Amino acid sequence: MNADNTPQFNHPDLAKLKPYLLVLLRKGEKYLEPETNNIIRNEHLPYVFKLKEQGLMSMTMPLREPESEFAALGILNTTDKAVANNIMLNDPAVQKKVFVFEILNSVGIQGDSLL
Repeated sequence: MNADNTPQFNHPDLAKLKPYLLVLLRKGEKYLEPETNNIIRNEHLPYVFKLKEQGLMSMTMPLREPESEFAALGILNTTDKAVANNIMLNDPAVQKKVFVFEILNSVGIQGDSLL
């Protein structure tokens, strides 16, 4: 019971919570430029796949909402915002102002995956 005598939800998976950093990519000032698709395909995506191979990024998901200011989200395997900031500042699409980013604290259940 909680302090106010209400039942407290408990589930075994709550013991598996792990902190992560969530990265939100917003469309940057150069997002609509003609070279954007080439930058994403030939520079940004290889960088993202390298991060995944190194175990630094768990997941990345492009967003398919053309009217949204958001372009993608990613989950980094670190809780150190300075490390995450450095990772994102080295992304070629961020350097070329295709994306801007925001880093947020998050938690996830270890072992979760997409089906």
